Amino acid sequence: MKINIYYGGRGLFDDPTLFVLGIMEKVFAELGVSTERFMLYELKNRISTLPQTLKEADGIILASTVEWFGVGGYMQMFLDACYLYGDKEKIAQTYMCPVVMSTTYGEREGKLYLSSAWEILGGLPCSGLCGYISDMAELEINENYRKIVEKKAEDTYRTMSKHLACLPASNQAVRQKIAQVRNFRFTPQENEQLSQYASDEEYVEAQKADIQELTSMFRGMMSGSGSEKEQPSEEQTEGPALPRQAPVSRTAPRNMASAAGVYQKPKAVSPAPKPVINPAKPPQRPSVMSDARPSGRPAKTAEAKRLETVLQANYMPISGFKATVRMNVEEEGTYDILMAGTGVSVVSEPTPGIPSVELRLEREVLDKILSGKVTFLKAFMIGEIRMTGDFQVLRTMDQVLRFSDR
Repeated sequence: MKINIYYGGRGLFDDPTLFVLGIMEKVFAELGVSTERFMLYELKNRISTLPQTLKEADGIILASTVEWFGVGGYMQMFLDACYLYGDKEKIAQTYMCPVVMSTTYGEREGKLYLSSAWEILGGLPCSGLCGYISDMAELEINENYRKIVEKKAEDTYRTMSKHLACLPASNQAVRQKIAQVRNFRFTPQENEQLSQYASDEEYVEAQKADIQELTSMFRGMMSGSGSEKEQPSEEQTEGPALPRQAPVSRTAPRNMASAAGVYQKPKAVSPAPKPVINPAKPPQRPSVMSDARPSGRPAKTAEAKRLETVLQANYMPISGFKATVRMNVEEEGTYDILMAGTGVSVVSEPTPGIPSVELRLEREVLDKILSGKVTFLKAFMIGEIRMTGDFQVLRTMDQVLRFSDR
């Protein structure tokens, strides 16, 4: 799964939108989703070609910063390019999540504007994220803000991966009845070629110069036609002929594979290089789960022993699989589940080191999992479990713990 991120801000160092996108990209990486960021202010001369990059994405994020009014000119240019040159069939199948942060008034209006524009284009909107940030330092140190962004990234992943349906909106009816796209009778390939010509400044300037020269030539011919009616020239008496050969364009139209060159996708410039993620040892992230366990609790409580008995009875070992799962059950406590070889061990206090997966859930959800009514993965997909760590381990847990096969 791949998500494209189109950033329409100015790329300032203290831009809150860039900080939010960084958090979302980390969550997507843990979920096994590849992301690619397009900085529109660096690609302003090639924005008309960017709708072609939608073909490679399962979903997109439109992100911008409101600095005084509106989402900014670069984002509007990208939306215009999608209207003129985008593949409407692909847009109709693409989910879009708007992310708008503001340092002044207007973040809600900006989010609504992006959602409405995408619906009019025929796309599928997701529930977006917006906020007013007056102090960048508060956004960086406030853990509650970080949790909100992480939760929104997980919800966006669920919507795009499951292709969740949404109720029809009036914007779609407006598009069908009123806001019809002008029929240029161009194929998607011709639209792609036209977008490349439009982004080639040298070609556009040469065509403008040719049109101006042709206009001046024919204007001169028309202004001198009155005096030539009474005394026709020798060429005119002999028969109709072109008065002059039209000047050849300084820059002939280039085809896609030669002069114009094969289109190359613009490289997104990230504000900082991403760390290499080791599947065996996921990157450490600040834990959002607190350990409310009393300091005097023994290593194995009666509840931990009961949980270990249930897990061991349903454990189906897989060769080479080894993981530590930290399970935080609300209003009950924390359990570390050690799975290795042919056995399962449960302790009621954190073990040394970073767990492979850290889960937070309610006791009712845990009982549903143990009774086989729902799997770990399904509980996460419907929002009943919050997870940090290696997503592959969470998927493997449903293979080694077969509660539904009893």
